[in-house]
Amino acid sequence: MAEKTSAFTVNNTGDPEAVIATIQCREIRIMEDPAVAGWPTSDFLIYNPTIGATPARRLVGTSYVFVPSEDNGQPRRFNPNETVGFVATVTGSTTFQMIEVY
Repeated sequence: MAEKTSAFTVNNTGDPEAVIATIQCREIRIMEDPAVAGWPTSDFLIYNPTIGATPARRLVGTSYVFVPSEDNGQPRRFNPNETVGFVATVTGSTTFQMIEVY
């Protein structure tokens, strides 16, 4: 199992941040970057699969895994540039890690 990592900013102003696959992958894990000063800093909200979904609150310091739905009973992968969901902090702004497992 190989991974690609990246980082992005998440806050609670405006629209939630889109979580977008950069490679073909079977899951995407996100969490606040433990290198952030004062980590962990905020609970966060997951909107899955669309920005219109009722958000699910995740506790500070935890992670969330986006997994693609099956296609006719067969596992599938996220494709590059596919928006897999959305995330926002409950308070403030911070840096999140994104780990794409392929």
